Amino acid sequence: MASDQARELRAKGIAAAKAGNKEEARQLLQQSVRIEPRNEAAWLWLASVARDAGERKFCLEQVISINPNNPTALQALQALSGTTSTPPPAGDSTGSMPSLRRLTASPPAPRAAPLEPDPSPTPSSLRIKKLPSAAGSTSAQRLSEQEIMAQPPGIPIPAQERINEAHKHIDRLMIELTEPLPTYNWTRKRSGRAGEGDIVVYRLYVTAGIVAALVLLGVIGVIALNNSPQLQLVVYGASATPTVTPSVTPTNTPGLTPTPSVTPQRSPTPSPTVPFEITPGDPLSPPRATAIYPQVAREIALAFGAIQRGDARAAIPTLATERQRQSSDPALFDPAPFYYEALAYLALEDPESALETLEDAQSRLNARNTREAKPLLDCGFAQVYWRIYESASARGNAAAARDALALVQTYAQDALEGDPRLEEPYILLARAAAQERRFDDAIATLDQGLSVSALRQNVRLILAKADVYYRQREFGLANYQAFLARYIDPTTEAAYQLQYQIALDQNRPGDAVLIAQDYLHFYPGSTTAFQLLGDAHFREGSLDLALQAYTQGLAGNTNDLASANMLVGRGRIYMQRGRYDLAREDFTRALAINNAPETLALRMEAAYRDGRYQIALDDAARLRTANVIPVGQLDLLRGRALIESAANNQDYTLALNVLNTLDRASLNAEQRALVDEYIARGQLAVRNLSAAQAAIDAALGANETPYRRYLRGQILEARGERASARRDYEWVVTLSQVIPFEFAADARERLEALR
Repeated sequence: MASDQARELRAKGIAAAKAGNKEEARQLLQQSVRIEPRNEAAWLWLASVARDAGERKFCLEQVISINPNNPTALQALQALSGTTSTPPPAGDSTGSMPSLRRLTASPPAPRAAPLEPDPSPTPSSLRIKKLPSAAGSTSAQRLSEQEIMAQPPGIPIPAQERINEAHKHIDRLMIELTEPLPTYNWTRKRSGRAGEGDIVVYRLYVTAGIVAALVLLGVIGVIALNNSPQLQLVVYGASATPTVTPSVTPTNTPGLTPTPSVTPQRSPTPSPTVPFEITPGDPLSPPRATAIYPQVAREIALAFGAIQRGDARAAIPTLATERQRQSSDPALFDPAPFYYEALAYLALEDPESALETLEDAQSRLNARNTREAKPLLDCGFAQVYWRIYESASARGNAAAARDALALVQTYAQDALEGDPRLEEPYILLARAAAQERRFDDAIATLDQGLSVSALRQNVRLILAKADVYYRQREFGLANYQAFLARYIDPTTEAAYQLQYQIALDQNRPGDAVLIAQDYLHFYPGSTTAFQLLGDAHFREGSLDLALQAYTQGLAGNTNDLASANMLVGRGRIYMQRGRYDLAREDFTRALAINNAPETLALRMEAAYRDGRYQIALDDAARLRTANVIPVGQLDLLRGRALIESAANNQDYTLALNVLNTLDRASLNAEQRALVDEYIARGQLAVRNLSAAQAAIDAALGANETPYRRYLRGQILEARGERASARRDYEWVVTLSQVIPFEFAADARERLEALR
């Protein structure tokens, strides 16, 4: 145990101190306080073997922090109060020292060398004031007047016999503190205790009462069961019993007979029930193309395929040619080229041209072709007005959005009345109802479409139903619909993506990992699937697996949105691991794909931490109008970058102007303290020592850190306040023996120079 180890180290350290091996005692006691930093005796003994007054004072202050009423530490600190201060040197009030370094330089590498011992003999005044005698007298606490007068000038030194007597008291105290607790021998009870018989009787009464109550409840239950037919049906009636479907073993089972035996198997988790009319898809078959209804010519089918692939511009010439071919003979009118050309314009974000195309087709309707052609055109109008509704909603134009949504519902309903086998009108009507929070109507509309025999296994309708349930936060129902879509077509990407999102929303990242792996099984090169897998591993805390997934997904040097997201995810992992150079490179690649302001903010932070201050400054300037980061925080980073990269007083002055004029109201307490810290650095660099002192004191008042104590020591040293500077350096150096700092070596050198 850690306490046993600390106790053993402390005992060895005390023994070494008694033997006069101060250096060995210091090392052992320092190891002890690292394990038990709140041990009063260890710090007290460590003070007795300190190398100099500063180290001794630090140890005694630790004793006081543990026990403010410790008389030994209080008296020893009082004795040291007159020995740690040194008068300031004569000369210039600024007190510039030849060893003063610029703060903008990188802190020196840490060194393991301990503090050099003070060459001047240190009086053992610590032991004079510590230890009261066992009898409570004060003879061991102070020297007599004759003894003091008989000694040479300086701090009085006690006689050796008094020191030996004090050590005896310490030994006695440590023996008492380390003595084990006394042990006790227990004997068996030989007679009954007072009241023991009464409690037994009481327990019998309680037991009898409970039994009587249970019997009474049983009688009442039997009477109620015999007189209530409904209750008899519940108790004695038949209920559905789940049975196991047997599977036949394909090979002969060893045994007495060579015939195959039935092997019942039970799935560890129940699987959803699939309606009998739904047939499963073949998971080994390649992804199937979306069926086109109504059927169209091969050229139009190829154009529609180009629209689905995101190449709508290439599809328009083919569809326009088909339109021109029909203009020569009205009897050849086919609404399909007009409809798909309108879809191509929608893909190009041009709803006006889509409306013109559909209106041209509508003008060609007559009594002979209206019944066949009008439903598809109405479906096209509904799709165009849905896009207009989305655009108006994004602009905040509520009136235009409301009118467009009404037209969506009108045209979609007309399309279904003309041809109920069209799938798109059901989806649009369900979306419109969901936008108006009429979720039950949306589900009813989709169920109406799924009741049509031609649409019974339509994956798009099933996924639209899943989307409605998901918007209601009905995760179980939404997940079931996505399962049905995958059951019908295992290559349905939208079903994997929805189930993945549901798993994350329910805080099940492990299930999300399994779904993403299934997704990758059917789409092994999909950047979206790799992104989902990496994000799921990141959510569950498996950073190595997340890094591996992102790296595999980015192996093809793709430039789609999923690749940008993977670059951002991998960059975040690099940031957590301190690889700021790699993070900056990933964020830069992601910016080349999507140029998102959030990614720019991440690149700014990575560049600053990587020491690329000019890149950080340029990114901060670009983010001032992006409303991603408050302007005050951007100015804080600008000021810090200017301080870090400053080469002359002009650069420091520019940085101070930014830090002094930024909006502190948008910062939290720690960020405001950081502003004061960097102001102190800048003011010290331009030799405005009073302002630097005020700024660093404000930063330390908000939060005391080792670097801020080190920085204040530099400021005090520059002002000629050597004693105060020594105290800050001693604090840093002493603490660095427990917690290493990058600037500890420089603080140690400055402390030695001041001595």
